[in-house]
Amino acid sequence: MTMWKYFPITRHIYEWCWVRSHVYPSGYMPWRNLFSRTIRWHWRRFTKTLDQPTIIHLPYRPEIEILVTSLRHEYPLFVYHTPLYEAEFFLLPALVQPDMIALNIGAHIGVYTLALAQLLPKGHVYSFEPMLETYQHLRLNIAWNQLRGLIPENVTAYRLAFGDIDGETKLFLESSTMQASLLAQQPLQPYEYVPAARLDTWLKQHSIDSVDLIVIDVEGAEDIVLRHAITLFQQPRQPLILCELNRKFGRQEAIWELLSQFGYRFWRYHSLRNCIEPVSNPYESAIYIHQTHLAHRGYGNVIAAPITWTPPPSPVISLSESHSSI
Repeated sequence: MTMWKYFPITRHIYEWCWVRSHVYPSGYMPWRNLFSRTIRWHWRRFTKTLDQPTIIHLPYRPEIEILVTSLRHEYPLFVYHTPLYEAEFFLLPALVQPDMIALNIGAHIGVYTLALAQLLPKGHVYSFEPMLETYQHLRLNIAWNQLRGLIPENVTAYRLAFGDIDGETKLFLESSTMQASLLAQQPLQPYEYVPAARLDTWLKQHSIDSVDLIVIDVEGAEDIVLRHAITLFQQPRQPLILCELNRKFGRQEAIWELLSQFGYRFWRYHSLRNCIEPVSNPYESAIYIHQTHLAHRGYGNVIAAPITWTPPPSPVISLSESHSSI
């Protein structure tokens, strides 16, 4: 900690080496891009301008822009690494067709929502985020990217948490807005009431009979959400699901068993090899690439796919280095 405090570039290099192995396809690292962005971030910290609104350009495919109100807290992740430690961001073009219907459940400020909107020009993206401030931020990012012509008018955002009741539910808060959850992790944990619905109730209300893709990251409550979408899994055309498994909550087995009973198989994206590999159980260490140094922690994404699905052999073709500004 002392070394990182006085020599922050040491920490950045350490993080970049990790990202090279776990995020960027084939180990590609935009070193010049990352280094210049980091220098600019430290300059803004020195000049005390970190709290000014900032547009962060993700110069990849999909190519989107993220508007953030501050570069403090979790948002430096966008600057140093982009896109938020998620190798699956680069995988999306290989998973979708332009006319798909997609749900982004737990959308936060919209990284996956915007990416899907750009990749599905003939389809539609339904985006869900329950926290009021984060939801407003999500709406702002959608509007900005539409104004810039980066995404079409094919996104509908809702301030809504999916759970096991229709009405309102408690959303337990953490220091990071990315870690709010329907599941409490400690006594007297702060919470706020948010609008809630069962997923099958919402689908019926909106006359949606089929969905092609579900991207879900709801901090451990994935099985609660998916338990109320059984009609989607019983259909001949089952949705592809990009789902986070998080050992902190201890519910990965419930998620796995729920989808397995409908014939789903599970895969993970190995970014360094640029391939999609099968995984055989919810405790396989290869899934949990984040925070594995912490006891009982670690999280990562799996692709839950119908038995007829075949992964693309080379999912990410290439990434070309380009320049973006803070």
